[in-house]
Amino acid sequence: MKQSVENNTSKAVKYTVKADQSGTTTYGVSVGVEAELKAGIFTNIKGSINGSVQKSMTTSYGSQVETEVEPRKTLTVQYGIWRENVAWKSYYMRKNCSITKEQHGTAWAPYQIRWRLFY
Repeated sequence: MKQSVENNTSKAVKYTVKADQSGTTTYGVSVGVEAELKAGIFTNIKGSINGSVQKSMTTSYGSQVETEVEPRKTLTVQYGIWRENVAWKSYYMRKNCSITKEQHGTAWAPYQIRWRLFY
């Protein structure tokens, strides 16, 4: 998210910017039971019971920044997830304990949620 505020006055003005986020996670479990009963020489009784339970959880949080915008300036405010480039390597250990390098590479990974203010 990126916002700008322009102050065309001769005095500093206060500025507040807010960001709200929310998310929902759903999880569950399913259970099944099956039973068979021999009631006599030629008779079988078979039955099953199945069921499931699901739950969901919603979380939300907000963040805000309060600042002053200098006279005759435009302040830009940016809020989001910053990321960094990380390197990775994978190895394979054999039964005889020898190690072989399998693969390597780089990937972008999120590391911080933050505000950035700049003129």
